[in-house]
Amino acid sequence: MSSEIQALQARWEAFHAKLKERVRAILEEAEPGCLAVFEQGGFDPFTLSNVLPALKRRLFDLVETAENTWTTQMDPALGRAAAGPEVVDREYDKLQALRAWTEAELEAFEVRLHATASRILWARLGPTVPTRLNCTQCGSPMELPVAFVVVSVHCPSCTSVNTFNPGPAALLDSYAIRHLAHEEVWEIRTGAEPMPKPQRLRETSTYQAEVEAWERRYGMRDYPIRAPY
Repeated sequence: MSSEIQALQARWEAFHAKLKERVRAILEEAEPGCLAVFEQGGFDPFTLSNVLPALKRRLFDLVETAENTWTTQMDPALGRAAAGPEVVDREYDKLQALRAWTEAELEAFEVRLHATASRILWARLGPTVPTRLNCTQCGSPMELPVAFVVVSVHCPSCTSVNTFNPGPAALLDSYAIRHLAHEEVWEIRTGAEPMPKPQRLRETSTYQAEVEAWERRYGMRDYPIRAPY
């Protein structure tokens, strides 16, 4: 292999290394900003959906920069250096690997961000959810099922039906449980360090159904997903 081709390869790899450094820096800077938006929005998790698209655009603008550099500079330079097709293919594969790496880094960021927001919600809302309820008809205490959704509870004393409404804590079911389950499966799939999950949330049927759903999406499970209830 000529020294000219080797020099081109070295510059191409150095260029990719700089882009990866920039991706890491953007994500590192983004986390506190995203969590600040979450807090300023009254801990509404859906405020995160307002900031993530812009973050994604910044990251993939960098990938597009690499793609444009390949088209306008690297590929023509390899041609002028009479690089063989196997060399060209190998260098082009590095471009595809950069896109895949960026996608994986973004996924890791999003999984951890939503899980962090979920743990914050649990710390705020978890203590407000009772584990027992008094019957509205006879006053007898009733054990509540482990759930953070509206459920009907039969009184064991008078058999009347009582309705339990978790109020704002319903976010734990519609958001926190689902994202913490995603994080658990993602950790197993990638070998990432496991982060703590509130046991009470893990005991819900929603959590177990979401774990199975994510295992299926990641190709870790091939049988039907259970319904949450």
